[in-house]
Amino acid sequence: MTGSDAKLVAGAVEGLVATLVSQRRAASDPEPGELSTFQAVALATVVDRGSMRLGSLAETLGTTDATASRTVDVLEGHGLARRRPDPGDGAISGHRPALSR
Repeated sequence: MTGSDAKLVAGAVEGLVATLVSQRRAASDPEPGELSTFQAVALATVVDRGSMRLGSLAETLGTTDATASRTVDVLEGHGLARRRPDPGDGAISGHRPALSR
C-alpha cells in the first residue's frame, strides 16, 4: 500500500467513524435499562420451564454457557432472576424469576 492509498483508507475510516458517531440510536434498540430480545427470550424460557441449570438454559437457547451466564447476569441485575446453589453438588442452578413484592 502506498502513502496515498493509506491516506485514502484513513480518510474513509475517519468518515465512517464520524457517520456512525453522529447517527441516532435505532428505534429497535433497547432503551437503557430494558432487555434485549435475547434476554427477554431467556427470561421467558425460565418463566415457562421453571428452575433450570445454566447448561440447560444455554442448550435451550442454542448458545454457549458463557453467553447464557452473561444473559442471566443481566436478568439478575434487573431483579428478574436469581441464581441459587444446588444443594446436591454445589453447582449453580435455578434461574428463577424473582417475585415482585
